[in-house]
Amino acid sequence: MTINFKELEPEARGALEILAAQFLAEQGRVGKRGPNCFFCGSMEYKIDRCNCGYGSIFGCSDVWACPNCVTAHRKIASHLERMFAFSKSNRVDSRRAAFFRHLCEASEKVDPKLCRELCRTDAWDDRDSVFKERSLASFRKANFTKFQSLVREIAAREDAYILQAATRFFRSLK
Repeated sequence: MTINFKELEPEARGALEILAAQFLAEQGRVGKRGPNCFFCGSMEYKIDRCNCGYGSIFGCSDVWACPNCVTAHRKIASHLERMFAFSKSNRVDSRRAAFFRHLCEASEKVDPKLCRELCRTDAWDDRDSVFKERSLASFRKANFTKFQSLVREIAAREDAYILQAATRFFRSLK
């Protein structure tokens, strides 16, 4: 459904203009130091440190971050830790490859630059240390800031994976 801006009531049009101005202002503050969240540009609820464990990689150790971005950083850090916990495997159903696939597919939708950097990593062939180093370097090289969007996309892919596995299991019971 499309909305014709000219047909709106003056009050609704004014409210929409205010929301649009706030959104554009937040987008303009993304990646800039100041009294705003470095990652989403929000001016709400600042905290000093993220403490996600990947401050030097995500660039959150010395900038302001809002609670939503802090939560997103911790979820991405958790996803990465689970991915790194599995060793290299040549099987198609490798858990490490599944976590990496979710990350790559999500990054493709959120930020193509991060996706290109991640594509230089190989979950099947790289040694554990090389895999971890290249995966983490991808975030630095891409100057990635869209952590909240990435968390949503990864969650959607994990949910689809679980649903697919459950469907496969119940079909095998027939």
